[in-house]
Amino acid sequence: MSATYREYLDEETAAIASLDNRTRIAHLRKDLYVPHKEAVDILNQLKLLFDEPDVIRPQGRQLIANSLMGKTTLIDRFRKAHPASDDLDSDHAHVPVLDIEHPDNPKDRIYSTILSRLGVKPALRPAPSYLADYTIALMKKVGVRILIIDEFHSALHGGPATQRASLDTVKHIMNQLQRPIVLVGTSEVASATTHDPQISSRFKIIPLRRFNYTIDPDGFEDLLNGFEALLPLRQFSDLSAPELAKMIMSITAGVVGEIKDLLVRAATKAIENGTEKITSDILKLCSSSDQSQHPNDIISQL
Repeated sequence: MSATYREYLDEETAAIASLDNRTRIAHLRKDLYVPHKEAVDILNQLKLLFDEPDVIRPQGRQLIANSLMGKTTLIDRFRKAHPASDDLDSDHAHVPVLDIEHPDNPKDRIYSTILSRLGVKPALRPAPSYLADYTIALMKKVGVRILIIDEFHSALHGGPATQRASLDTVKHIMNQLQRPIVLVGTSEVASATTHDPQISSRFKIIPLRRFNYTIDPDGFEDLLNGFEALLPLRQFSDLSAPELAKMIMSITAGVVGEIKDLLVRAATKAIENGTEKITSDILKLCSSSDQSQHPNDIISQL
């Protein structure tokens, strides 16, 4: 039976499609990643940065996208492609890709966050200059080739002084480490960095755009075909057909996270009701269910 499923499912999903409903629905709850063209291009750009030699004036990047577009998922995949490992010839680990989240609290420092990510607890209230020197020395010791700072837009919520401190810290780390840094966040990051010529000139923007079926139907259809290959349904839904594609675009506005959530709910419903494929009726049902759960509606009932 799974041989038939392989006509439209990938190998792993085809095997799962022949299992019981509970197992298939549980599979849908796992992370679903579709290597669409823009995602692949971004990962390739990060790999080029990773492979660059140490230089006095390294170039960084700003990975910019709205929420639910898959920024963090891409960073996670890049880190897993270059995993940390124990260095058998020394007493420390090898960490080629170091990813952190920018601290929300303006009193927190990026250096402390880096040390925490590396499993090191700094001395109580160390001098700022010592903390910076110690952190950068440790990053060199463990072989960090690229530092990725996710949620960087949180640095912009603390006022001009906090923004300035965060940007100055980023520049200092990059200059001393002589390795690229990638800032990940929303469009707020790009707006803020344009006011700093040194940052804007050294941090090229990599946009992760929403999909648009009207402008790029082929790209959107490829994404839907990629998702279809990961949904363990026993019938071909043909998600990229114009009727369904336009409906999915209308409901999700081309946001990858919204598309994934919609299709997971629709696939779950198709398994539960025995339809075994996603239809326009199921999409309408899932869409109307979403709208009925608008936060304002829930709050008004409290």
